[in-house]
Amino acid sequence: MTRTRARSLVVWMVLAPSLLSMSEVSRADSSPTSAAAGTIVATWQDGSLSSEEHASWRLHHGLEASPEAIREQVFVETMAAAARRRGVAEQRETQLDFERARYAVLLAALQRDVLEQVVVSDEQVEALRLATPTAFRRPRKVRLSNIYRRFEVGADGAERTRQRMDRVYEELLRGGDFADLARRESQSQSRFRDGSLGFLDVDALPLEVATAVESLQPGQVTLPIEHGEGVSIFLCQEIRPAIVPTADEVRTKLRANLQRIESRKAWDRYQEDLLTAANVTLRPEASDVPLIVGDYRIDRAQFEILCAQRWPERQLDSLSLEERSDVLRSWALGILGSRRAIERGLDRESRIAAALRWQGVEILAQKELVRRVDERLKPPGEEELRREFAAHPRRYREPESFELSAIHFAEETFADTKGGMAPLDSKEKSRSALGIVRRLEAGELAFDTAARDYSIHPSSEQGGYLGWLTRRQVAGWGSVAVGALTAIEPGERTGLLHLESGLWIFVLKDRREPAPGSYEASQEEVRADLRRKGIQDLEVVLREEQLAKIGLAFPSEELPSQ
Repeated sequence: MTRTRARSLVVWMVLAPSLLSMSEVSRADSSPTSAAAGTIVATWQDGSLSSEEHASWRLHHGLEASPEAIREQVFVETMAAAARRRGVAEQRETQLDFERARYAVLLAALQRDVLEQVVVSDEQVEALRLATPTAFRRPRKVRLSNIYRRFEVGADGAERTRQRMDRVYEELLRGGDFADLARRESQSQSRFRDGSLGFLDVDALPLEVATAVESLQPGQVTLPIEHGEGVSIFLCQEIRPAIVPTADEVRTKLRANLQRIESRKAWDRYQEDLLTAANVTLRPEASDVPLIVGDYRIDRAQFEILCAQRWPERQLDSLSLEERSDVLRSWALGILGSRRAIERGLDRESRIAAALRWQGVEILAQKELVRRVDERLKPPGEEELRREFAAHPRRYREPESFELSAIHFAEETFADTKGGMAPLDSKEKSRSALGIVRRLEAGELAFDTAARDYSIHPSSEQGGYLGWLTRRQVAGWGSVAVGALTAIEPGERTGLLHLESGLWIFVLKDRREPAPGSYEASQEEVRADLRRKGIQDLEVVLREEQLAKIGLAFPSEELPSQ
């Protein structure tokens, strides 16, 4: 049975991390035809659905009352019942699925409860604001394009270059297309992007260039400008005005940042305290019982299932000691966190209780749907594969890709003190992200050395080398990363980027432009696309077949109240 394929149709397939207790699984299994007290909103040949049960379902999913919501719930419940009849609920893998989901929802509830106690004081915010007077300011930037030619060699080479650029300028004045001229005339790498240089801080440009572009308005071009070893003409495409936030705006943003940092630290400390206070034994290399948490045990067979669920394509023996320990540690935290959540009564909150009630049913229903799809799904033939490839030539292309190295900095620009957050002293600042960037810019530190010494990313062992990544993969860091890498040339380095995952700096080693793909190279991708489409189509068919088979009926036209 396929365990890893994506589900797309029914709303319950987007599984929130939650689960009902095993006693509730047993209750639902032992009495499939009974409904809780309340108005009956739906019936079928083996059961009925009460308004109270449906209200709990809608609370869990955040749904409005509708016939479609009822149909969805009945489909899930009857599919789960079919799985129970086949004994799926008693299988070891399913039992671990139940536990994992239960731990996840209770641990998430515990985390919310713990983080509600984290408060950032006005004094912390003000101290940080005064220590960072330029925080959140954004300089005026201009989106520029350029046409650049190096001075030709020879006695009169510079003059020939000037004359040629004068002719380019005259052509622009006559209405010539800047992008076309950049592609034909420019010797800058920006010619591959129609001359585009992206948004630039004017103050950071060479003085002669900054002086020329400072007063440009969108659509205007400069005279030919000599700078460095050649001549450029610049086009202003867009102006992004400077932003100087008010003190209150800075305080709001700093408070949010501090709240995020302090919350992450508080949760990390809380989890470590849970593990320290408990009688936990992690034995990742043990052949009998790899995990002991008080009176709870995970045996080798269960451990193999847990690892296979995280890394479906890998065998347990291929996992490092660190990877195995991480699985066991996460499982131990789930056990301890869920117990603590129950001690605090969090499982009795209405939304948590609804999640615990229904996600176990959904796990069983999903397993039944997978089984039925697998029974009827037929692999595509060669002719179908080629037809799909020919129908979508733009989809099956070699994507734009970037060869990258990176440094992911730890958040250490500010140090913890008893009063909150304080600036690093001069010695510590040399190790901060900004200090490292300045040393890189000054040539005092090699990038690969900095990555090995300061990066918290696993690539640090390879000097920060990430290899080739597609534009889609880069987008996983966010649009800021994509924009920064698009704006630089191979061999150049981005500035310090504030991404959701922290502070980063990248080196673009090389770039590959998009190119048409071949059928042979795209065959597996085409096969996967057809498989996904086949799964989606079958899910629609199976859903309608199931509802028709059970004889779903609505006793009343009145929808249950919210």
